[in-house]
Amino acid sequence: MAKDQQVILERFRRGLQGGSQKYTEGVQSPRRPWKESASSDASEKRYAAGVTRAAAQKSRQKAVAAMSEEDWRSAAVSVGAANLAAASERAATNYAKNLPTIMSAASAATAAAMQIDGTTMESRLQRAAAAARAIHRAWATKKGIQPEV
Repeated sequence: MAKDQQVILERFRRGLQGGSQKYTEGVQSPRRPWKESASSDASEKRYAAGVTRAAAQKSRQKAVAAMSEEDWRSAAVSVGAANLAAASERAATNYAKNLPTIMSAASAATAAAMQIDGTTMESRLQRAAAAARAIHRAWATKKGIQPEV
């Protein structure tokens, strides 16, 4: 029996060889655009059915119960740290793209607020409203919509 398991395992490993290359080729030459497939109603139904089935079968709970503390820690460090590094870089890139808009909105909000005297509670509320309107205008402009007046 052990030899049969070894043969099966070896065949499995051989089948995996080149898997990343096949995966890359499939991504680079899909049968149809990924967004078309991923955003279809059929795809959404399959996703919902899979999540519902997994929850009903308590798949996550069973997987957690089957994993030791050490296995979890090892996976979290090896996979999680790499994923966090990649996600952090993407977040920084996206933040850099949006930073000019954020800074412009902050500057406009400050300028709008400073035009109003802030000595009374009523005037401080007016300053806050002016700043909020300036931020809203910046947001609406970025989204390509007509800001409310």
